[in-house]
Amino acid sequence: MSMQKLSNVSTILKKELRSYFSQPTAYILLVVFLAISYFFYFRPVLISGESSLRPLFNILPWILMFLVPAITMGLLAREKDNGTIELLSTQPITNLDILIGKTLGAFIFIAIAILITLTIPLTLASYGDFDWGIIISQYIGTMFLAASLSAIGVWVSSITKNQIVAFVLGVAINFILIFVGFEMVLLSLPNPFDLILKNLSIFDHFYNIARGVIDLRDVIYFILLILIFEFLAYISLIKNKGGNANKKYKKLSNIIVIIVIVALGVNLSGGYIRGRIDITSGKIYTLSKSTKKILSEMEDEVTIELFVNKKMPAQISASVQDARDSLNDYKKNGGDKINLKIYYPDEDSEAEKLAASRGIPTVQFNVIAKDEFQTKKGYFGLVAYSGVGEDKKQEIIPFIEQPGALEYKLSSFIYNSSNEQKKKISFLSGHGELDLYQEMSYLNSEMSAQYEMEPLILTETEASPNSNEQNVSYKDVPEDVAALVIAGPSQPISEAELGKINAYIETGGSVMVFARMVESNPQFLTATTTDSNINLMLNEWGVEVNKNIVYDLQSNETVTLQGGAINYIIPYPFWVKALKNNENPAVGDINSIVIPWGSSIEILENKLKPDTEINPIFTTTEFSRDQENIFNLDPNQNWLQDDLDSYIMAVSIQNYFEGKNSRVIVAGNSLFATQDFAMKSSSNMVFVQNAIEWLAQDDILSSIRTKKLSRAPLIFESEAQKNSVKYFNMIGVPILIAIIGVIVMWLRKRRMKKKFLLT
Repeated sequence: MSMQKLSNVSTILKKELRSYFSQPTAYILLVVFLAISYFFYFRPVLISGESSLRPLFNILPWILMFLVPAITMGLLAREKDNGTIELLSTQPITNLDILIGKTLGAFIFIAIAILITLTIPLTLASYGDFDWGIIISQYIGTMFLAASLSAIGVWVSSITKNQIVAFVLGVAINFILIFVGFEMVLLSLPNPFDLILKNLSIFDHFYNIARGVIDLRDVIYFILLILIFEFLAYISLIKNKGGNANKKYKKLSNIIVIIVIVALGVNLSGGYIRGRIDITSGKIYTLSKSTKKILSEMEDEVTIELFVNKKMPAQISASVQDARDSLNDYKKNGGDKINLKIYYPDEDSEAEKLAASRGIPTVQFNVIAKDEFQTKKGYFGLVAYSGVGEDKKQEIIPFIEQPGALEYKLSSFIYNSSNEQKKKISFLSGHGELDLYQEMSYLNSEMSAQYEMEPLILTETEASPNSNEQNVSYKDVPEDVAALVIAGPSQPISEAELGKINAYIETGGSVMVFARMVESNPQFLTATTTDSNINLMLNEWGVEVNKNIVYDLQSNETVTLQGGAINYIIPYPFWVKALKNNENPAVGDINSIVIPWGSSIEILENKLKPDTEINPIFTTTEFSRDQENIFNLDPNQNWLQDDLDSYIMAVSIQNYFEGKNSRVIVAGNSLFATQDFAMKSSSNMVFVQNAIEWLAQDDILSSIRTKKLSRAPLIFESEAQKNSVKYFNMIGVPILIAIIGVIVMWLRKRRMKKKFLLT
């Protein structure tokens, strides 16, 4: 671009920006935009308590759908209506200069409006751990969206003199580009038209970037969209000069048809376009270092067979693409050791037979056929296997529900397939502990592929040959047990058994203790202490679990209560959202876990063994208290707010005596590890799995498992602090913009008055 052209564009750009910021309408639009954005952000985020901007970027496309046409509707329509477009044509300024200058002016104004919302993460950063990579990606995606909508607005403004018509038409086109990607629309269309519309939806491409991945496919989509509408606007200006007979207009019309066809072809063949940058802080959309290490060290070849419909319904096409991208990364990093095969059973009868033989079932998808909803069978599963004959090992994923979990399943299979013998994880039984096959069934099913999971009873009874009495003896904890889990004993453990467990730890063993000092009764909203004596063993290692229940007034989960015919949600301080306090591998990227009716843990400094290291790994905030002796679990009670303090909810212990590395993890609760709470908080079960791996000194998979967990919680010191941040953004920022607008208008009026007096 020549210097003269740059000067022309700059002149028009400055003129447009001055016209925006010298009119009260611009400030009114800014205030309305910010007020709506802040309101719809703070309403859900303060309930969920997550450090995330997702609620803001869920609503922004809908706001921009109206805001951008309101800003762009007069860019060219006003010039045409006033007759000034002809005046511009007489100047040494080309139509291209006009288009670029006006589009940039509108985009910069919209970008300023969007960037003002950065006050949200900046004011909340002190109270939560935001993923700034995702935030940057969200703003990049929004800028692409705003630029595209600006280009659409410029074109619409170029084809009419009526600004209202330009606004309505702009909103309509924006709505169509957003709405065509919705499932209700996609389900009403047969394949491949549903895929075509999904690929054309501006919504899908926006959210692909906003999740934290700058994908070349999405970037190309936005660039092509901008170029097409800018080109259409350019043709419209050419037409105004010479009409339909204009040779240049006809030539350009033919070119735009070709460009649109090429753009559609490129967009629809996006599955063959490679290149993306994962800018999330945890690289959650990129193969982890652990996976790459596993792939680099694998000895045997692993075959991965993906069975997927060639004509997949549009509603899960994005998941299919994510899965294919991930598998291609495995192939790239695994080289010749990874044999990747993709089959399409809907087009190949042999592939369909192979899927059945591999144990991949058909699933039902909703499709449209003969003007009515019908179900169609399809495939979206995979099988991975290595070895042959009796040595063959395989992992079957019948349906890939969450492509994000695919890495853990595949990497764990590849890692475990190279291990000839599984390590043994034993669960102590006989003292009221949680049952491995009932309350702990979810953990058992998740870990059984990696470990040999089994209950362990240390007591042996034999009938005495000389009397009716029984002889009781006690077994040692077997040496081949990689980790012993004591999951919530509610009855006393004999001193002999505790001695056996202590001896196991002292010889380099590892133990996880889920203490159950208090038994809660949710039905009657009360609790009682148990007969557990696990502290007799824990005291030997410098810790003690108190017989109390801790509540946290600032970091907690919510519960749903029924008030008559209405259900309402309130925070429940007894369901503590305990925060990470240490970089132990068992914790990894987990920011918090939910501990219901949990007891606090004391560190007994005077009882620490030599060469022992104790670290709190999960704690409450400083706004916590506890109940002892008399327990009231009512969520509507008046919570005492004096003598608030922070409580330890889980600790890790390591002992290095005589070169042995003994490891112990203690948590003041057992319910958080059960199947019911694993469903409520995925972080809970991930922590338990990671803890077992750390105890078994086998934690290479832990970093993979902790990817894509929930955001860190927002923690405020008081309700007043929360309200100050909320109302500063919701009220303060819009008022500040309004004040700036008033000052600018006053200064402009003063300059105009002074200029009039001088003339």
